[in-house]
Amino acid sequence: TLSPVARMMFAAPSWVRSLSMMMPRNWTPDAEPYGAVAEIYPGDENMPARILRTMQDPDGRDVSFVTGVTEHGGKLYLGSLHSNSVGVVSID
Repeated sequence: TLSPVARMMFAAPSWVRSLSMMMPRNWTPDAEPYGAVAEIYPGDENMPARILRTMQDPDGRDVSFVTGVTEHGGKLYLGSLHSNSVGVVSID
C-alpha cells in the first residue's frame, strides 16, 4: 500500500514531483528494501495493456531495488544498483 505522502505525490501536478526531486537527500526517508518484477502486455488495437503476472520479494532478502530484467532460457536475470551480483529466478 502507498503511504499518504506517496498518494499525494502521485496526485500532484508534475512540477511538484519535479521540485520534490531537487530536495536534499537527507530530507527524504530511506527506501525500504523490496523486490518486484512485472510481466506486462503492452496492448494493441484489439486488446488493452495489462499486467500478466508479478513476482515479489516484499522483504528484499533475495533481491531488492531491481533496475533491470532480462529473460533467457526460462530464467529471469535481475540487476540492481544496490548489489554486486545478479539475481536469477526460474520462470518455467
